[in-house]
Amino acid sequence: MQARGVTEKAYVEQCRAGGTMPTATAPEPKPTPAAPPPSRPAPTATQAAPAPAPQKPAPTTTATPAPTPQTSAPKDQATLEAGQFADEASAKARCSTDTVVWVNLPSKVYHFAGTKSYGTTKRGAYMCEKEAIAGENRASKTEKHP
Repeated sequence: MQARGVTEKAYVEQCRAGGTMPTATAPEPKPTPAAPPPSRPAPTATQAAPAPAPQKPAPTTTATPAPTPQTSAPKDQATLEAGQFADEASAKARCSTDTVVWVNLPSKVYHFAGTKSYGTTKRGAYMCEKEAIAGENRASKTEKHP
């Protein structure tokens, strides 16, 4: 902006209006006394100035549907390991004889079905209780085994 001699206010107004700013003209270099004179004429300011960059179209805003909250699935499913499931049905199919629990992965505490934290923590997975214990997870101290 300083090279163009444009104030910030004028620049912002010009940008909001969608117009282009005039390109900067490079000052003519002054010949030094030790340098020989150029063999051809110096380019004019219009020849030396690069072509203006094409304007990007104005961003359009579209209404995106609000994401549906998924309280029973983990936020980052790429971190699920063997024995961890994104949904309760998959876990029940895997461990038909064992209790399915919700493991809060960062805290390594698991919760039983029907409790407040079952399937609702930010990062977690459904697991068989035996596999949860083998993975060094522990039961919540405030919940009783069903």
